[in-house]
Amino acid sequence: MSIKIEFVESPSSDELDVIHNGLSTHAMEHVQTPGFACIAFFHRDADGSIDAGIVGHLNWNWASVYNFWVRDDLRGQGIGSHLLKAFEDHAIASGCEQIHLDTFSFQAPKLYEAYGYELFAELEDYPIGHSRRFYRKSLNRAPRAFT
Repeated sequence: MSIKIEFVESPSSDELDVIHNGLSTHAMEHVQTPGFACIAFFHRDADGSIDAGIVGHLNWNWASVYNFWVRDDLRGQGIGSHLLKAFEDHAIASGCEQIHLDTFSFQAPKLYEAYGYELFAELEDYPIGHSRRFYRKSLNRAPRAFT
């Protein structure tokens, strides 16, 4: 038997769906309930263009953030805090008990730590001179109000 492995630099969404659906089918044998739901919250400028947003998944009782961005000139104005709160509140309302994310040391670790996220792993020199940091937080609480 000959095994042929194909390298694909930019896989299509259809190709990625094959892997996602195969993994989901396999998982269903063990969990009996569908798992992955992609969610996003956006902030838009006056023209309707996205200038900040947070994107992630709900996975059974976990939420994960995989992209979170605020345009440079809008940072420090509370938009990121509002996006993170909206994401967390939706996760709680959807039955999630935990949330996790990763960031780089030059991005926003202080924001996450200020909102109760706990560092559980760190990869040093990723990229060289910086680190990649992994955070988690328990969501077993009522949604928080802004002060």
